[in-house]
This record gives sequence, structure tokens and C-alpha cells, in this order.
Amino acid sequence: MGTLSMPIDEAAETPKCSPGTSYTFSPFDISPVLNIKKRTTTRGRKATRSRLITGSPYKDQLTKSLEKNASLGRRP
Repeated sequence: MGTLSMPIDEAAETPKCSPGTSYTFSPFDISPVLNIKKRTTTRGRKATRSRLITGSPYKDQLTKSLEKNASLGRRP
């Protein structure tokens, strides 16, 4: 059995423009894509249980801690 051979068209392989005048730029050449890093900080509120504030030992503890912070000049 024989192999199929197709005639090679030299005009299809050579560029129509001269090599010195044709430039192709992709958008990534002009402005590359930035690598965005994930945030690794875990700042935020700490998880606590819900509590009844009025008339409980928790209220006493809260008022003491607020007074302590106020005397140190910090914000709660």
C-alpha cells in the first residue's frame, strides 16, 4: 500500500509580509496578568456564645473589663 502525499505549496508556508515588518503582540505582552495572593490573615472577631447581658454575672465581668480598658486608655 502506498502513502498519500500532498504537494507542498510554498506560497502557503511563506509569510506574505516581510519578516521585519510584521509584529504580533498579545495582550499579555503589553500588560501581564498579576498574580493575586490569597489573604492569610485570620483577623476578625473571636467566636463567643450569646449571653444575656442585663442582670447577669457576665454583665459584671463586662463592665469590669470595660473599666479596666478605659483606665489603660485602650478602646474595647
